[in-house]
Amino acid sequence: MIQVRTSLIVTVAWFIVLFNAERLGIGLSTALYLTTILTAAGLLFFPNFAHIRLPLGMLGVIGLYFGAAVLFNERPIALTWRLAEIGILFIGFAMMRKVSQALLDFEIAVQNFVIDVRNSRMIPYHEGQERLMEEVQRARRYERPIAVIYVKCDPGDSKVTEIHKPAWDWRIDRALKAQFVQLRLAQTAELLTYKSDAIIKYSHDLVITLPETGFEDAGVFVQQFVRFARDLHQLDPQIGIAVFPEDGLVAEDLIDCAKKRAESLPPDLYPDTGRSSDVMVNTDQRLQIERNAAWVNRMAYQSPSARAIYNFLKRAFEVLLVLAVMPIALPLMGLVALLIYLDDGAPILYFQPRTGYRGKRFQIYKFRTMRAGAPSQPAQQVRDANGKIRYLWPEKTHHDPRITKLGRILRKTSLDELPQLLNVLKGDMSLVGPRPTSWDLDKYTLQQTERLMVRPGITGLWQVCSRESTNFDERLLWDLKYIDKMSLSLDLQIIFRTVGQVFKKGGA
Repeated sequence: MIQVRTSLIVTVAWFIVLFNAERLGIGLSTALYLTTILTAAGLLFFPNFAHIRLPLGMLGVIGLYFGAAVLFNERPIALTWRLAEIGILFIGFAMMRKVSQALLDFEIAVQNFVIDVRNSRMIPYHEGQERLMEEVQRARRYERPIAVIYVKCDPGDSKVTEIHKPAWDWRIDRALKAQFVQLRLAQTAELLTYKSDAIIKYSHDLVITLPETGFEDAGVFVQQFVRFARDLHQLDPQIGIAVFPEDGLVAEDLIDCAKKRAESLPPDLYPDTGRSSDVMVNTDQRLQIERNAAWVNRMAYQSPSARAIYNFLKRAFEVLLVLAVMPIALPLMGLVALLIYLDDGAPILYFQPRTGYRGKRFQIYKFRTMRAGAPSQPAQQVRDANGKIRYLWPEKTHHDPRITKLGRILRKTSLDELPQLLNVLKGDMSLVGPRPTSWDLDKYTLQQTERLMVRPGITGLWQVCSRESTNFDERLLWDLKYIDKMSLSLDLQIIFRTVGQVFKKGGA
């Protein structure tokens, strides 16, 4: 910042001397003054010109200088004086170029602070166009549909006038507002799309690709998207749909068709028949999940290299943490085991096969909280709109006769989970991750298997945000949020929130 201040002071001083040259007895041409003013204004209003190479930029300034001389029909002057004026122009241009570069860097820094694109999956247009072309080629080869959604991000009617950051309240101009609205709509799209769907930056608008999606499913996506944008961000975008191959055979035609429909058709005209690939969670529930998960959605996505480092550090952190707490955990586990034996006899531990990382089955360890020989409660079965069976966690009952008096205390304090520290040391589980299911892999839908990409955890995001939910698909949404935003920071927050849950009335 010292260099910026110095450049500004020197530049201002130079222009003061330059425009008072007549008082010093130095006669400068009108062409020089006009060129200086136009050059300074151009670099201030269009700071990207500051990145033009200095010799190339100076050629433009010289051309402007001689053009002004011809325009004002100035009398010929000596070659030495002409060269002196060109030298003066060079000094002024170099100074203004440096100031403009500093202002541009500051503007970019402000935009990066206010509009943090790290927590968005939006990709640049050229990369997105290439991806859309690949999807169209794949759709053409296998004769599958692909939907292209065009979202107009015009901030004109948006109620967004301020951006709130910790300790800051930013008033935003139209240009910054347009970028902010675009980012908010891109983040809204992320809540309803899958990783195979592309969210593409298209000037100030968005293009969203939905592979394997026909017009009806795309219409449902639009309905949900508009509802989310209105409820979460008070935005009301115009949206159009185009579907391959009916509306176009190449990527550009699909985008043009969707754009025209965005300008002429209100979103309410699209059908709402139920998206066939969606989770079994209605829009109201999903909106509530997103409101509760706002602190997670604000977190940044990690790059592949950062994710690789995180996976290594997470495992090392977990092993070290478990070993560190063992001197306290082992005596506590011994006390719990003794209390269980005195209360209801053997066995002390409860072993159950669970489905974990990559769908592999493993034995989970828990302290027994139910009476010996009590039957386990099977998962609930429900049928979705397509007739497929889906599984739900068993409903909890407040006075389950199978649970012992001591077992209620152990569950309320989560002490029954202590033996799972051994599962963590063995590598079957992590401290934080999706909760492992008792049912086998063959009972998962293909979409639900995405939660098996990481090791299951003793605690997880759904446990600290929506513990009472028994809807497996609702828990799946929380699990996928965790997988998308996994980081040591998120893990630590989940652990701290879990500890807070333990001290609440309902336990963790």
